[in-house]
Amino acid sequence: MGYFLAVCIGYLLGCSNLAYYISRAAKKDIRKDGSGNLGASNATVLFGWKAGVAVAVHDAGKALLAAVLATLLFPQLEYAGAAAGVAAVLGHIFPFYLHFKGGKGTAAFFGLTIALNWKLALASLCAIPLLMVGMFIIQKFSHERWHIHRKKSSNLNAFVHEDIAGIRVVQSLCAQVETKKTFDELAKEHR
Repeated sequence: MGYFLAVCIGYLLGCSNLAYYISRAAKKDIRKDGSGNLGASNATVLFGWKAGVAVAVHDAGKALLAAVLATLLFPQLEYAGAAAGVAAVLGHIFPFYLHFKGGKGTAAFFGLTIALNWKLALASLCAIPLLMVGMFIIQKFSHERWHIHRKKSSNLNAFVHEDIAGIRVVQSLCAQVETKKTFDELAKEHR
């Protein structure tokens, strides 16, 4: 019975969604704007960094509170805090009053990690800047490569479309060798 109550407390705390409350106060539906996600990242995009930080702290805090509260209420149950924290994360992701469509649970999971093992939470927090720098570098490189690929693909598609559509039918009859050579060059670039 104790675990059941711990899970219920955690789930109900997890269902609290500050991003949704802020969007209601602003007379916007956060589920239809931005990414459509009920979390801190979408709140930051739609309502600014202050709202995003408030939502992230709230999301982490509710899982932390659920775990600590269950641990204090049920000291005889070894895993009551963990069960309540997991339920809070699930409540954030699947809130009953929002048709089970909530946030991603990243900040809530971080709050659970703080409650269960604060040293691990701090270590993972230290790794985030390194991951962000790596992600930025990879994104920049892949973005440039994507543009190059799109340009080559567009050239090849345009060339094939013109030939198939019959725009250059007459020219093709007179210049089959040159047309094949141009197609082969464009196809080679695309590979």
